[in-house]
Amino acid sequence: MKLLTFRYEGKTLPGLLDGDKVVDLAAAGLPVGKDGDLALIVEAGESVLGRVREAQKSADAKRYKLSDVKEWFELDYTEMYAQVEQLRNDFNTYIKGSL
Repeated sequence: MKLLTFRYEGKTLPGLLDGDKVVDLAAAGLPVGKDGDLALIVEAGESVLGRVREAQKSADAKRYKLSDVKEWFELDYTEMYAQVEQLRNDFNTYIKGSL
């Protein structure tokens, strides 16, 4: 899953890369960071991912052509989440070993 913060017509928005399109997650009703970014979606974690997947599957979701998006910052959520989980597991193992 590739999440991104992008700019379209002067607005910064959270989105999801879907082939050659960007799904507008703000228009889908997902939480938006104070700067229009992904911060609140990333912070919410798994509790919001189901809604992100629903937006991707929805025929009614607002989409933009990737070629029309001016700037974007891409985040591979799956990879990032796996790294966070690994750090959490390593930390828990360390704590248990030091007790």
